[in-house]
Amino acid sequence: MTILLALMLSAPPIAVQAPSQPATAARSQDVRLSQALEAMLAKKNDLALQLLDPFLADSEAHYASEKRRIFCADGSEETLLYLAGAAAAKPSRGAIAIPADWCLGLWAKGYILIDMGKPEAGIPFLQKAIAMRPQRSQYLGELGFAYQQLKDWPASLDAYRRAEAAAEGPGPDRVRDLGRAWFGRAYIMVELGRWDEAEALLQKCLELDPNNANAKTELQYVREHRPKSS
Repeated sequence: MTILLALMLSAPPIAVQAPSQPATAARSQDVRLSQALEAMLAKKNDLALQLLDPFLADSEAHYASEKRRIFCADGSEETLLYLAGAAAAKPSRGAIAIPADWCLGLWAKGYILIDMGKPEAGIPFLQKAIAMRPQRSQYLGELGFAYQQLKDWPASLDAYRRAEAAAEGPGPDRVRDLGRAWFGRAYIMVELGRWDEAEALLQKCLELDPNNANAKTELQYVREHRPKSS
């Protein structure tokens, strides 16, 4: 028996719940989210927000009366991780795991607002997504970038470190997420004049992905601009 499963069995019951909207409503929301993501990728930010806002409002309204902690999860492994953690908390609290769509929509709105030059407006949406899906490295990396845009280096570093920790586990996005976390930290090290640390992080990016063009460009910048030792 795994530790996570043992925690689950010894703790008060915690529900795994899917959205209970009528099937037609659920399909309608899925379509809006999919269309919003397509618009976002096409840089049609205004259209993406027009599609996301009612989707997010409906999601918020659906769970407005929920007293248990809500987690977004994709698959049984992530569901078990969050629910076992909630069960092990002192004091333990009720929790439910729902499909990841709501969190994905929150992340998308945060991403779009940052892309529109409004990182302060985007941060609350990212924070809400992270509160419900705390091990999603992609969300943490985006939060790090938002704080980076505001030149809030301590907050940005904290988010990037959390993104790195979340990316260390198995998953198809590990290379992308680790690379982004290390690159983000390297950028901040350059801003703080910590050139050796920046170079080490960028080298790690390239060891992970030798084709990382951003890391190559930044590493060249570091080597050209680092102050010469006296």
